[in-house]
Amino acid sequence: MFSLYQRFLIRVAEKEAVSQAEQTLLAYIDQNLSEISLNMLSEAVGMNQNYLSQYFSKSNFGISFIDYVTNKKIEKAKELLVSTDDTCKAIGEMLGYGAQNTFIRVFKKAESMTPAEYRQRNKK
Repeated sequence: MFSLYQRFLIRVAEKEAVSQAEQTLLAYIDQNLSEISLNMLSEAVGMNQNYLSQYFSKSNFGISFIDYVTNKKIEKAKELLVSTDDTCKAIGEMLGYGAQNTFIRVFKKAESMTPAEYRQRNKK
C-alpha cells in the first residue's frame, strides 16, 4: 500500500508535463524546506493561501501541503542520517524542527522507528 506521498510521486511521474506553476511551487518548497509555510509559499508565488491550499491538495497534487512538506523533510532526514554523522538534533534543526523531540516524534510516526534506529539499520 502506497503512502500519500508515494502516490503523489507516482502521479507526478505519470504526468506528461508538470505545469510551470507546479514546477515553481515544488522548487520553492525544496529550496526553502527548513522554513517553508503556506503563507510564505503563497507570498512567493502570488496566490491566495486558501486557493493555494486547495490547488495543492485536491485538484493537482492529491496530497495536502503539510503532508507534502513533512514527507519531503522525512526523506531529507533519511538521506542525512545515512550519509552524515550529524546528530539527530542537528538534522532536526536543519529541517526546521525547533525541538529534537518533535523531530523524533514526526520521524517515528512516518517511519515506525526513531531516527537513531533508522540510522543504525541503514548506515553503511
